[in-house]
Order: sequence, then structure tokens, then C-alpha cells
Amino acid sequence: MATGTELAFLVPIGQVADEPCQMARADGLLYGQLLGHRVIDPLQHHVSSAVTNNAAVVRIWQLMLENGEGNKRVSQAQMAHARAVRWSGRTTLMDCPNTVAYFPALFLPATIGLGAGWLAGLSPWRTVLLGRVLMLAAFLAMGAAALALARWGHALLFAMLMLPMTVSLAASFNVDGQMIGAAALAAALLTSDPEREPARRWLAAALLVLMIMTKPPYMPLLFIGLLPLAQPRWRAVLARLSLLAVPSLVWLGVAHHVSAAPIYHVAPYHPGPLWPGRHDLWLTTIDPAAGLRSLIAHPLAVVLLPLHALAANAPLYLREAIGTLGWLSVILPRWDYQGWSLALLVALLGTMLAGPADRRSAGDAGFAALLVLGGVLAMMLAVYLSWTYTGYDRIDGIQGRYFLVILPFLLFLRPGPGWRPGTVASRQAIETLAALPAAVMALANLAVLPQILARIFY
Repeated sequence: MATGTELAFLVPIGQVADEPCQMARADGLLYGQLLGHRVIDPLQHHVSSAVTNNAAVVRIWQLMLENGEGNKRVSQAQMAHARAVRWSGRTTLMDCPNTVAYFPALFLPATIGLGAGWLAGLSPWRTVLLGRVLMLAAFLAMGAAALALARWGHALLFAMLMLPMTVSLAASFNVDGQMIGAAALAAALLTSDPEREPARRWLAAALLVLMIMTKPPYMPLLFIGLLPLAQPRWRAVLARLSLLAVPSLVWLGVAHHVSAAPIYHVAPYHPGPLWPGRHDLWLTTIDPAAGLRSLIAHPLAVVLLPLHALAANAPLYLREAIGTLGWLSVILPRWDYQGWSLALLVALLGTMLAGPADRRSAGDAGFAALLVLGGVLAMMLAVYLSWTYTGYDRIDGIQGRYFLVILPFLLFLRPGPGWRPGTVASRQAIETLAALPAAVMALANLAVLPQILARIFY
């Protein structure tokens, strides 16, 4: 909590990855913008997606990013100008095609903060900070609930929630912080007994639906609710979970019909080797439909592209998941990455060794592994379709933080029953010891991380 609060006030507005567009999505809800709408750029003559925003809110992050994104210092003059911005009643259109289709529920803490600040007469500067604080508060509430309600897996959940990247996202407008908190809480609720605590299981399903409506590629995780496979009325649970996937598909269809537009436009390029059509074409956008056509023409690429990306970039993804902050520009000390890598490994091993509070079969673990793998593949293929040049034989645009949403569900990948300690006390002792490295690293970051960010941005 202390580190997150410091980051919420210390990091310049807009200097967290994608924060301007995420802020625009939250502010747009105050103007009834449940979805964005297509607009034509009068200068570049291409179609994009935009939402209505308060001009004062936009002006805040524009001033903070006056020198550009990344490790750019913010001058005292910039800070003074941002604090001097006043409400004018004017609105503007904010181009944000990558976030307009996100379901609005997880943006509500930020939206409430922006609306409450305006109603209370706060300045735009303080209103934006209030939006950040409420996003952090919502994350902390979900994280605390996850640790309190989980029947096992506390070490892994704690380590993931304390990562520098997690805390940075949670203390910003970026909805990925809320996604990670919701994933942790959903995983914790799914450790409950399906017979004695069915309400918790359905609350987990509701959280997963909100996550999937925000980012549909995580849909395989919804079916973690089928565990344990030996639970009574398994077929009925499968049918209900399948029905819960329908709202996500409906939302995706409506969003595509109402506001879909190319995420970004690029210099003309020829399609890559996977493209089944003519290779002398000139393309200027990333076209998901054309990317899908490339995958259909090369079915093995559905598996080979993600595997190749993981094999080539796993250390990079791990470092980014631990904490390459800002716009992937703030690099932490080497000891931070080494310490957190060890902490995550110890937490995972402790979770595997302690095992669940009830017996799960090897089939349960295998089924969970398939769903986790399915979530990873779906996420990576979604990035291929949305961010990679058409027909290319690689995946561009994957960031380590995308894996953090999946990380809590590794607590269901436990070894066979023979590894399970026999008593509640022994399980708790193992998990407590396994969480200690993460606690040490969290305390170290509380002391060091604000200094690093202050040195970079000020």
C-alpha cells in the first residue's frame, strides 16, 4: 500500500504505459461513452476510434508528456502549468482505438474519482490524482480479499501482488492493474469448496466474465471453475460457465460493429511470408482479419508462433513482468530482477509443495495446465492479430505484464497427492516461509523504487 501510494503521486500523469488512452476511457464514461465511436482524422484521412473527454483532463497529461514519453524529466514549469489548469466546460475527442472496446466496469474506480473530484470542486490536477488513488484503492481491496479468502496459494498470490510492475499499474489509470487484482481474487475464490461455498465460486465466475469482456483472449481461464473435475453436477456447471461466456462474445461483436478501427497506421509495407495472397501488395494498417487469414492458411503457426516467441523472449517477458516501468523505459537495478525472480520461484515451489486444502487429482492439475496454456496462447495470438504486421512470421507487441493476469491460476498446477503435507499447520508454515523472499523484496522496493523514479522524472 505504501509503495503504491507513493507511485500514484510521484509518477508523472501519463508516464505509465498506455495511461493517456486508459484515462480517456475512464473519463469518457462520464459523458455516456460506453463505447467509442469511429471518427475520420481530417489530417491523415484515416478512420480511428475516439471517446469524448473533458479538455482539462486531457490537458493535464499533455503537459506532463510535453517532452515525450519515456524517461523524460518534468520541469517545475510543467508542474506549475498542470496545477494551474482549470475547468472550462469544453470537451474534446481523444483517439484511443486500443481501449475503446474494453468493457467499462473495471474503469469505474477511476471514473468515480474523476466525477467526484469535479463535483467536489477540486482542480483538474487533484481530480486526476484522485482517479489514480481510487484505482489503487480498488486494487488493494481485491488483493486483500484474495489473500484473506484463499484456502491455499497465499505465497504465490502475495508475490504477484507485490511485484513492482503490479504496483505501478495499480497506482495508475491502466486497467491492467484492476485485471491483475480481479484475477488474484477470482483464483482465491476458486480455491473454495464447490459444495459448501457455491456463492464464492459464482462470484469468481462473475469477476472472470468482467475480465474477459475487457480482454476476451483470457476466456479459457473461465473454465478453471470446473475444478475439481470430481465435483457433483459437473455437466451443469460446464453449461452455466459456457453461458457466461456469451456476454463476452456479444460485447465483442457490438464493439466491433460500433467502434472497431485499426489500432495504428504504419508506413506502407508488404505482407509477410505467412500471407496466402499476393506479396506485392502495399498495406498501411494492422488488419486482424488479414492476420486471421494468414493463420488459417498456416494452422501450425497457431502453436509455433507463440512457442517461438516464448523461446526467444522468455527472459525479456520475465523482466517486463517483474517491472520494466513507465513506457517500458524505466529499468530497475539488476539485483531487483534477480531477487524477484528468486522470490517468484520460491513462492511457486512453496505453493506446489504445500498443495491445496482439499485433494485434487492429477487430472485436475492437467486440466488446469491446459487452460492456463490456452490462456497464454490466446493472449499471444490476439497480440499477433492486433499488433503484428500482416502475414509476418513472428509476434510483435507482447509485453510481460500480459502474463500477470494468468499467473494466479498457476496455484492450481499442483503435483500429485503424495506431495501434500498432512496438516493445516504444515501447509501454512510452508507458505509463510515461501512468501518471505517476496516480503523482503517488497520492503526493498518501498525504500528504493521511489528514489529511482524521482531521479528519472525529476
